[in-house]
Amino acid sequence: MGLVVGEGSFSADRQQPFLQVKFHARDPFPLRQLADCLGGRVYGPYRHQSRHYFTWLLRGPALHAAVPLFRDHLPESWKREQFERWLDRHHSFFSRGRLDDSPVITADTDR
Repeated sequence: MGLVVGEGSFSADRQQPFLQVKFHARDPFPLRQLADCLGGRVYGPYRHQSRHYFTWLLRGPALHAAVPLFRDHLPESWKREQFERWLDRHHSFFSRGRLDDSPVITADTDR
């Protein structure tokens, strides 16, 4: 949970909400562990100006399945407040019965 509190970003694109965590390219292993535990995908490495990083995205059915974990275990913090506001903003996505039909957008191929 510390990675999500310290580095996570609850966000969305035009299609769906997602959770994103970025790490410097020299240390992708915590992101791979997140993917092993919660699902989602690790993308990268990316180079943008002087930044070199990997990013982990959790969305679609895997995100929906992880919401109770965040609800139960995110500590009282600014990240918790962001999470609750994000849930409210995307209530229609999370109130769907089946997410199997929701689009799963992939920006990259596995490297």
